[in-house]
Amino acid sequence: MHRNDLRYESGLVEAIWVGECPACGATVRVNHPTQALSWESAHSRCGCGRPLVPDETGRGWRPRRGTPVG
Repeated sequence: MHRNDLRYESGLVEAIWVGECPACGATVRVNHPTQALSWESAHSRCGCGRPLVPDETGRGWRPRRGTPVG
């Protein structure tokens, strides 16, 4: 996981957190470090190649419905 800062002309700086999978190179860009860590954890449990979407709480991740297990 790492942080990318987006700097606007107005001087505003927006922190974007990037969660990464070292095995397959998948990434997610979110606004909070705990979301990125949660995605990395869920991705490692669910396996590479299964797209993840935010769960109903907005704090965690789950596999997209209708995605075959593979």
